[in-house]
Amino acid sequence: MRHYVLQVKATEIPPSHYLKCTQYPHYNEVEHPDEKIQRFLLWAHKTGLLAVWGPRRFVLSTDGVSKFLTPRFSDYQRAVQALSAVTVDEFIAKDGMLQDLQEGLQHTIAAPQPWYIVLEGRKEPMPFERFLRVALPGQEYFIGGAVFTFCD
Repeated sequence: MRHYVLQVKATEIPPSHYLKCTQYPHYNEVEHPDEKIQRFLLWAHKTGLLAVWGPRRFVLSTDGVSKFLTPRFSDYQRAVQALSAVTVDEFIAKDGMLQDLQEGLQHTIAAPQPWYIVLEGRKEPMPFERFLRVALPGQEYFIGGAVFTFCD
C-alpha cells in the first residue's frame, strides 16, 4: 500500500515539497504535493474530523475524533479477548496464530491507511489514527510537506 507522510506542526511551516525522513531512507518525492495535501484535508473534512481547514492547515473538531474512533472500540475489545483466550499450548507452539492476533490488535488501534503524520518533535511517522489520539482539538496545525513510501 502506498502511504503518504505529512509533516505537521502546531506553528506555521513553510512548504517543503521534499520532506526528508532521516530515520527511513525509503521515502520518495511526491508529484504534486499540494494536490495530495488537499486530498488529505478534503478526506478529513468529509469524515467530520475538521472544524476548520484551508491550504496546508487544519483544526480538529472537538467531537470529530471521538466520532471517528469510538466505533472501532468494539473491534479493539474483540481483539483483546481473542488474545486473552490464547492457551499456554498455543502460546508455545502457534507462532503464526499469535502474529495474526497481534496484528489484528494493532490494526484496531491504528489500521494501515494512506495517511501518516510526522509531528513536530517526533522522528518517526505515525498512522493518522495515532495522531488523532495525541493531537489537541481546537489547535491549529500546519502541513509543511509530503513524501510517500510503500513500506508499512
